[in-house]
Amino acid sequence: MIRLANPNDLRAVVRVHQQAFPGFLMTELGPAFLRAYYQTVMDYSHPILLVYEGSSGALEGFAAGFMNPPQFYKRLKERRWQLAFSAGLHLMLRPARWRRVLASRHRAYQLAHQPAEPTATAELASLGVLPQSQGKGIGRQLVLAFLETAQAKGASRVILTTDAQQNDSVNRFYQRLGFQLRSQYWHSSTRLMNLYEYNFSGKDALIFSPTRSEPS
Repeated sequence: MIRLANPNDLRAVVRVHQQAFPGFLMTELGPAFLRAYYQTVMDYSHPILLVYEGSSGALEGFAAGFMNPPQFYKRLKERRWQLAFSAGLHLMLRPARWRRVLASRHRAYQLAHQPAEPTATAELASLGVLPQSQGKGIGRQLVLAFLETAQAKGASRVILTTDAQQNDSVNRFYQRLGFQLRSQYWHSSTRLMNLYEYNFSGKDALIFSPTRSEPS
């Protein structure tokens, strides 16, 4: 079952992220940082955070994003000290991570200061599935649910970024779902990123309606 996330899901979302993205910067900054980041998503005025609940009731995947990306990144900037504090121990243990953190912060600041767009935009910021649950179509279901939820919120397009190099299977995955490559940019001097867009123009309305789960 795919449903809207609630605050009780935060710990499980962090767990899935850690297992789905080993070696990625956000994972290396530790669970406290991940909790602070996804709490920021939940607290945002227009979040889109969906979870996939397996037959056992355990969370096996999630899709996280938001409407109006520049506004979200402004919110993230406002919480920069809270996020930095939550990652403090991991940064002290591995000072070399600072260069990657500063590159990510610079990119976020650029996004926060983008001008308002004439069309409503949603960003799919993170898609994670437990390794043992991959290959079952969960990621595809989550992306389709995200698209449909974004459209229901008034989005005319959905954007996402992913690595351009040594990432062929992920790039094919999004292309098969209808995402079009719009541009590339360098995130730091060594990481080339693809920017994809899914445009709802000319497409039939989607009909997914996620189940809402309220915190107990």
